[in-house]
Amino acid sequence: MLMKIYKKLFAYVQDKKYLGVLAIIFSAISAVLTVYG
Repeated sequence: MLMKIYKKLFAYVQDKKYLGVLAIIFSAISAVLTVYG
C-alpha cells in the first residue's frame, strides 16, 4: 500500500522538485505512525 503512495510521490517529484520536501515529510510522518501506531 505505502509503496504505491511512495511511487506516486516520486512521480510528482520528477515533475515538481519542491514536492520532494513533502515526500520527505510524509516519510517521516509514516515512520512516526509506524513506531507509535
